[in-house]
Order: sequence, then structure tokens, then C-alpha cells
Amino acid sequence: MDAKVKKIWDLIEKSNGKFFSVEFEKKDGSIRKMTARTNVRKYVTGGGLKFDPKKRGLVVVWEPAAAKKTGNGYRMVSVARVKKIKVNGQEHVFA
Repeated sequence: MDAKVKKIWDLIEKSNGKFFSVEFEKKDGSIRKMTARTNVRKYVTGGGLKFDPKKRGLVVVWEPAAAKKTGNGYRMVSVARVKKIKVNGQEHVFA
């Protein structure tokens, strides 16, 4: 795990379930901005995922805007593709 990815994981874990903003590049090359949080258990059916997201470099977040639109606000963010993240009032920019 390179230094950038480790730092982003640490920042997300330090958010302690509070909201944070993240800007990242999607698979199709477009840039996505979202405000999300981790540690949300609402709408979980108990089935769980069939894989470990962390092993694939993904973090599962809950985005209220998506939940309002689709009823399911769970999204995955590729940590390696993060360009900018704002956690606890501090903004961090990555190349």
C-alpha cells in the first residue's frame, strides 16, 4: 500500500462516522464529488457483500443525496483515485 492510499485510509478512519467530502475519479474518467460518511448501518439487510472491499482498495460510504434519490445511499469509493478529501475541517489534495 503506497503512502497516499495509507494516508487516505487513515483520514477516513479518523472521521469516526462523521461526514466528509471527497472528490475522486470514477472508472469512466469523470470526476465525482460527494459528501458521505462511514459506519452507517441503516438499510442493511444482513446479506452482506460477497467480497472484502478493502482488499480491492474500496471504501463503502453512505451518501445522503443518493439515498434521497434512489433509496439506497451506499456507494463505493476507490481510495487510489481520490483527488481531494476534506475531513474534520481539513482539506487534503492529492496528485
